[in-house]
Amino acid sequence: YVERVASGDVPFQLEHYWSKGTVLRTETVIGGLPVMTIVTATDYIMIDVLSAKGVSIARSPRSIAADKKRGRPFGLEGREVVEVGAEKVSTEKYGVGTCDLYRATNRDGRREVCVAGGEQYLPLYVRTWHRESNKHVSMRYLNWTRDLKIPDSFFQPDPRVELEEIGYEDYLKRADKEPVTPFPVFYQELLHGPREE
Repeated sequence: YVERVASGDVPFQLEHYWSKGTVLRTETVIGGLPVMTIVTATDYIMIDVLSAKGVSIARSPRSIAADKKRGRPFGLEGREVVEVGAEKVSTEKYGVGTCDLYRATNRDGRREVCVAGGEQYLPLYVRTWHRESNKHVSMRYLNWTRDLKIPDSFFQPDPRVELEEIGYEDYLKRADKEPVTPFPVFYQELLHGPREE
């Protein structure tokens, strides 16, 4: 479990993440509107909590295949920035401990991630700057917690929620013409698979 707060040149966003293996549940509040996302082994589910309506989309085969390699389905910024060759620029005091600050700069802008947890690369904060728009975004991860005993039922939608079920190919066809989900898909890689270089 972890909380993430995003701010800067974006609307303030507060998110809660829980995972058990590769399954995920998030609760996000944007401008007072609560959104729940559940990612199971086969489906990507988005729910507008206030209306109790949502959509369940079959995940792409690429996203399902990536589950084993990825492991934890959130908080991957530290691992990602190291994989693209980020430079370790300092070790910083953070709370009661320290974190290693990595920086990657390219033609698109700059990304800094301060990580703890050794090989786990747990991000504590992420700062990005987009060169073209000159926009800055900051994200803070708070209260990393492990070994919670979470029942499998926590990763299933409330049976009272009205869910529309859509196959992956049907979703792609419809999404070209009209909004299919109540909100944008927040975790693209968990629906479509890893970005292709």
